[in-house]
Amino acid sequence: MKIELEISSCSDCPFWKRGNRQSTDGFDEGYDWTCTKANKMIAGFVEWHEVNKVEIPKWCPIKVKKPKSTNT
Repeated sequence: MKIELEISSCSDCPFWKRGNRQSTDGFDEGYDWTCTKANKMIAGFVEWHEVNKVEIPKWCPIKVKKPKSTNT
């Protein structure tokens, strides 16, 4: 079975996991983002206003790779 999923953020992915809440002073709030498929950290201490700035990493394990074109 082949399933393709279009996402605009890692947080839309079923392999995305948000870590425990972190705070340095009790007012800010951030979470580590992890890819459970690759067992890698995507980004550390992501605050609410930074969510849209976190790009899907190039190493994403479910990214569909485009076939290389052949010049014939």
